[in-house]
This record gives sequence, C-alpha cells and structure tokens, in this order.
Amino acid sequence: MGSNVFPVPSSGGTSYSSIPPVNASSVLFDGQLVTSASASKSITGNGGIGYLWSGINGSTFTINGTPYTLTANSSQAVTLPNSSFTATVSASFAAFSSITLPASVGWMGVAYGLVSSAPKFVAVAYGSSSAAYSSNGTTWTSATMPSSVNWTAVTSGAVSGTTYFLAVAGGGSTASAYSTNGSTWTSTTLPSSLDWYANAYGVIGSTPYFVAVAGGGGGGATTTGAYSTNGTSWSSMTMPSSQPWSGVAFNGTYFVAIVGGRVSASTVGAYSSNGTTWTASTLPTSIQWDGVCYGNSKLVAIGGGYSGSSAGAYSTNGTTWSSMTMPSSAPWQAITYGNGYYVAVAGQSNTSNSAAYSTNGTSWSLTTLSQTDNWSSVTFGNGEFVAVAGYQGDSTPNKGSASSGPTLPVAFGIYAGPTTTH
Repeated sequence: MGSNVFPVPSSGGTSYSSIPPVNASSVLFDGQLVTSASASKSITGNGGIGYLWSGINGSTFTINGTPYTLTANSSQAVTLPNSSFTATVSASFAAFSSITLPASVGWMGVAYGLVSSAPKFVAVAYGSSSAAYSSNGTTWTSATMPSSVNWTAVTSGAVSGTTYFLAVAGGGSTASAYSTNGSTWTSTTLPSSLDWYANAYGVIGSTPYFVAVAGGGGGGATTTGAYSTNGTSWSSMTMPSSQPWSGVAFNGTYFVAIVGGRVSASTVGAYSSNGTTWTASTLPTSIQWDGVCYGNSKLVAIGGGYSGSSAGAYSTNGTTWSSMTMPSSAPWQAITYGNGYYVAVAGQSNTSNSAAYSTNGTSWSLTTLSQTDNWSSVTFGNGEFVAVAGYQGDSTPNKGSASSGPTLPVAFGIYAGPTTTH
C-alpha cells in the first residue's frame, strides 16, 4: 500500500500507514496531512461500496461533492460514484475559544504581520483611541491611537523591507494612522472625509500599494478611494461609480472591491491592475457585500447586512464572479484565509455566534464563535485565526475569539470494497 505525506516532502519523509478495513479490496487514496489542511485526488469509482477511514484526529471526506465527517479512529461505508470523481480529505477545524482584549470598546479591525521577523497581531476600535497588540493572538497589550475616532479597519504590508500596519477610520473622517511596530502609532491623513470601510495591501511590479475604499459620509455613496505606496501618505483615486464601497482585497494581479456594507444591496464590483484606476465588474447576487479575501488562487466574497444572507461569490481571475452558498443565512461580516482554510464570521446587531470554514471557498461548514456578539473582523497569523467583536452598541465589548484552525496531523484512507458477492 502506498502512503503519502501532504505536502510531499522534498526528500524522504514518513507517514502514518492506515490499516484497510477487512472487506477492502484495494487502496484508492491514503496518506497523512502534516502541514496542509487538505489533499485531493481524482479517483475512478465503480459504483460499489467504498470505505473511509480517519486515524489520528478527525477529518472530513468530500466524495464527488458530498461531505462525510469522521471522528478519530473511525470508519464509514459509502457508495462510490460509477465514474471518475474527485475525493478531498480535510482536517477538522478546532473550536474557537474566548479571548479578552485590554479595553471595553467596540473592536472593529484586526490584522497580522511580522515585525523584525516576530509575529504581531494588532487591533483597532470604533469611537476610541484604544488599540491593542499581541504576539500570539490570545494575550493582548494596550496601545494608543493618535486620535479618538471611528477606527474601522487595519491591514499590514511591507515597504522596503519594513512592515507597516495601516488603519483607516469611518464616520466621515480623514483620519488614518500607521505603525511600524504594531504598538506605537503615527497620524496621517486620507484625501477626503468619508466612511472609510476597508483597506488592503498588494505588490504590483515591485511597488507596494495600500488601497482603501469608502462610502460617503453618513453611509452614502462616493467615487473616491485612496492609495499609498509608502505607508505614510495617501493619494486620491476614482472608483468606477458612486457607491458605498465596503471591501477590498488583492489577488496578486488585481485589487478587487465590493459594495454594500451596512448600506445597500448591490451587484456592483470593481477591479484594478495598478491600484489606482478601476474597471466595473458584476457580482452574481444582489446583497449587502461586506467582506472579501484571497487565498488558494481564489477570491471569496460574503455579506448579508443586518438581515443576513446565505449568498456568496468567488472569482478565480479577479474580473468575473460566480455564485456560491454559505452554510446558513447569517449577517456574514468578515472573511480571511490561512493554513488551507477560508474562515468567515458573522456580526451585526449582536445576534450571532456563527462562523464558517471552507477548504475550497465554495463548500462550507459551520462552526461556533466563543459567544453571541457583533463580530466585525477576522485575520490569520502564527497558526491562529483571531476574530474581534465590536461596532456601535456592542453588547459585551473587549471580546474576541481564537482558533488554531485545522487539527493536524490527520491519517486517512479511502478504500474500494469487496469485488465478489456470495
């Protein structure tokens, strides 16, 4: 029997060797997930019985689009397709546990970066000068922003080898701030007084770009966006139409922006190959789009506003979008990617403890955050997914959730059943 480590070592390596069920006739796919959260293989089925086996730690098998979740050291019989199909095995997702941030405020943005090769999470708050930083995502220290405004989002990126954290503010503000260590902040100014909702980082050619998108003051629409190539000063740019732009991400080629937030349902999107000039695009469903991220060669967008939605979208090129479905109708607020998983959290009106995860950005499973709250942002770094809760009227401020994501290693096997009958 062949056994594989995923990802495959460059030379040598060992893996767990699964033991086929007694009725198995052949091995179709087996191995061990070590640092990857999932592995896939094309298999030729015969329409007969097959066996799934999960060894150390649990896992989820997706057979021709149908998921089967197994606990550690368990097996399950399934009917295999009578044709070629794709089998995917993915690690179980660890539950979120509660964390406490250092101030009782509404935490709106969280980001991760490396400072002198050391891990650093940072968080910013709405209607406050409070900030926080952490080396592990679970234990936090207070910091101070340069002004008390409605800080809404923060991102990180490198400029000439130095990590910059950049924060933007809403509420009809020009406030922005940057930090090169995650703990001390310097004020800077955005080009217009707007509700700056989101920012993202990307490198085009050899030039770093921070891009921020906004809605008009008071939740209206605008054609104004902003970009920075140095992390300390901003320039104005023009979006392709006047909208409440609510999210932005970079896929290595394009910045993409979405519309909606807490304001209006829309199918409007946009993309830019240079971070400054934009082209309109169309999302497949009219909802209040809130969050967008990139990972594993795919952009994924979610939303729902106050009323909630199960609609989502994905793009493999940054210019065109396809529909996907979230695992429940919820006010999906923020999304990130890390360690083989897309992770989304739901917020709005202090009514949700819902989170969801996916290894491919299209098939999703539900999980639970540490409490019901107004979850506003999620990021990944140093082996942890970290979510923070906040915004106006937050029911239990200073809260967050952390998860280590996939539980590795995973030993697994997929086997063909008996070939003879009696």
